[in-house]
Amino acid sequence: MTLKEIGEDAIIKLIKSTFDSDIFAYDDQSVIMGIGDDCSVHTPSFDTLTLTTTDTMTEGVHFIKELTNPELIGRKSINISLSDLAAMGALPRYLLLSLNLPETTKKNELQAILKGIKDSATKFNLKLIGGNTSLSPKDLSITTTVLGEAREDSVIYRHGAGAGELVFTSGTLGDSALGLKVLKESGAEAMKGPYRPLCMRHLSPTPRVTAGGMLSGLGLATSMTDISDGVVKDLTNIIDACNARTDKTKAGKLGAKLFLEQVPLSNEFTMYMEEGPGKGLSELEKAQLISGGEDYELLFTVKAGDEKKVVSAGMQAKLNFTKIGMITDTPEIVVTGPDGGDIEPGSCGFEHFK
Repeated sequence: MTLKEIGEDAIIKLIKSTFDSDIFAYDDQSVIMGIGDDCSVHTPSFDTLTLTTTDTMTEGVHFIKELTNPELIGRKSINISLSDLAAMGALPRYLLLSLNLPETTKKNELQAILKGIKDSATKFNLKLIGGNTSLSPKDLSITTTVLGEAREDSVIYRHGAGAGELVFTSGTLGDSALGLKVLKESGAEAMKGPYRPLCMRHLSPTPRVTAGGMLSGLGLATSMTDISDGVVKDLTNIIDACNARTDKTKAGKLGAKLFLEQVPLSNEFTMYMEEGPGKGLSELEKAQLISGGEDYELLFTVKAGDEKKVVSAGMQAKLNFTKIGMITDTPEIVVTGPDGGDIEPGSCGFEHFK
């Protein structure tokens, strides 16, 4: 049965029943009105700021339906927004969901998408409080707006880094970009082979909400972002944010050194490069994969004296924090490739419309 056959009212009822979103089903009094009125109404927690982020996933741009499944599409659509909250140390609270759906979409396909969204929402205690449904003339797209909360003194911005500080990342990088490459080369068969973990890092990334909250609580990170466009591009974003808050001269402006040979890599990534098809790749091609984006790990800076504390905190969180660079007082980004050679920063990372 297609969505054209069941109609919009039935779609909204399906969403409500999936999320059990009647106001009376909420387990606290923060939501005054959820689904069912022109606006949702909620009260913020005492002494907190509200942080809001929006992401859109569009078929053919952010995902290829033939290389994934509806449940994973739903899960990724919410996890990438949760990653933004993690990058600022916020606690997830509420979700607004907008669906642009082709009329040929099957009901069971929509149910699977909603299941993926609900699974992640439940895991991170997000409450669906509203949204929108619309007919799409061709492709599926999902927009998630996620609201979080944090105390004013615990929000971590991009612009807090200073010269001499160290650059860290969580987890391993490059898996998502390489996973997408493997999926495009091998199709669905890639999910049955040794590089399945790489594919899953692309199809179903994990937002580092716990780690972001821990770094916020400990007061260790001076600046932070999540790695969505690639480590080179996102480190550049941190530097740009810092420099935007200084005067317009070069005096006082920051730069960074990034050492891709120090970037943590997964066993599967290393196996692909050393034993698999990656043996013939150039240094630039390896660098482009390492910095290909959609890792959704945390990229953050810390004062040099806090290095041991950060490593210890990572061990406590059961997530490696690895030093991969430093902030400098020279306004340029210097990138050393995986084999030690210099890499042009503009050659790495993802950017829409290019």
